[in-house]
Amino acid sequence: MGWGERTVPGQRVWRDLAEWWDATPAAQSNPYLNSKILDLLTDAYLPDDSALDVHLLLRDGEPVAALPLYRKGGGPPRSISGDLMAPLDVIMSEGEEVAERVAEWLDSLPVAHFYHVDESSTVAREYLSRRNRWVLRKVVTSPYIPLDRGMEGVSSVLSSKSVSTLRRKRRRLQEQGELRFVDHVGSAEVPAVVEAGLDLEAAGWKGQKGDAIRQRPRWERFYRALAEVAEENGWLRLSVLYLDDRMIAFEYDLAYGGRRHLKITAYDEDPELAKYSPGTLLLESVLDQSCRDGFTTYECGYGEAVWKDRWAPNHRYLYDISIYGSSLQGRILRRLQRGKVKDLETERERARVLRPDAPGKDRDVPPAEAS
Repeated sequence: MGWGERTVPGQRVWRDLAEWWDATPAAQSNPYLNSKILDLLTDAYLPDDSALDVHLLLRDGEPVAALPLYRKGGGPPRSISGDLMAPLDVIMSEGEEVAERVAEWLDSLPVAHFYHVDESSTVAREYLSRRNRWVLRKVVTSPYIPLDRGMEGVSSVLSSKSVSTLRRKRRRLQEQGELRFVDHVGSAEVPAVVEAGLDLEAAGWKGQKGDAIRQRPRWERFYRALAEVAEENGWLRLSVLYLDDRMIAFEYDLAYGGRRHLKITAYDEDPELAKYSPGTLLLESVLDQSCRDGFTTYECGYGEAVWKDRWAPNHRYLYDISIYGSSLQGRILRRLQRGKVKDLETERERARVLRPDAPGKDRDVPPAEAS
């Protein structure tokens, strides 16, 4: 039968293809490409499935690659993503022949917009050889902390003064009551802990800015549903720092593909507690436990924050890329694009610069010493 292509409109075909889909390298490493989580993402962003198209590349009638896209407001197809910044990519089987076919297949699309694709992804790699037609729209960083050297390696990026300050704060907080770290709550506690954690986030600076998850109904629905699915599959980590029975810091993470992914973090901003940096102390405990559990990296999530700049010197780059294919239609649509072509290296450098007003600054923990 050979090679073929098929587009399935209005159907979440990853459900029927779950056995193959979830075994692909992309779905094994990226939680958002897992069929169960992709279902939740689709619920969050699509008003209904009629806007959904799943493009399939077939070999002898069997899928070897898949690309879920949707049309927003009748516009060009785009990856299922948005303000949750889910990094999506092509689902594909392994093999050099498949990779070559996928490259040609992508370039046959007249136009498609991809958001937050990892620099190592198929789309990002193919962009490098097609910069005359494919367009780079934006670059953001996704900091991460390597865990292969244990806490010694994690702490090596901090100044000695920072380390001693954190130890002093932990001691002083322990003098206020029983300080208790829980790496993951029991299944029966998950709904209540998620509720308390979202309350804690909304009570702080994110709530004041209107950025708390409780103030964004789409986000709240997604993260509540994700907690349920992730707990059922062993991916959820709800970590809490308690002072006596009071939640003073909270993390909502996913343990997936050997990495720990931070999704939500909050801490008690009561001045009498905030001076002890409970969020930073929880982070330190989570990192220590993650090293013990054998995770390879702690993924800090996208967006700027001073604490990320301090703790996570390593970055992955994520690209927004528009494909304009090799067909006549694709070439015409590319010619209609206006504006200066962005240089990849310049945009990567710009993405690394921390804005002066970036959130997450712990004024009581000194920055790392200059190298």
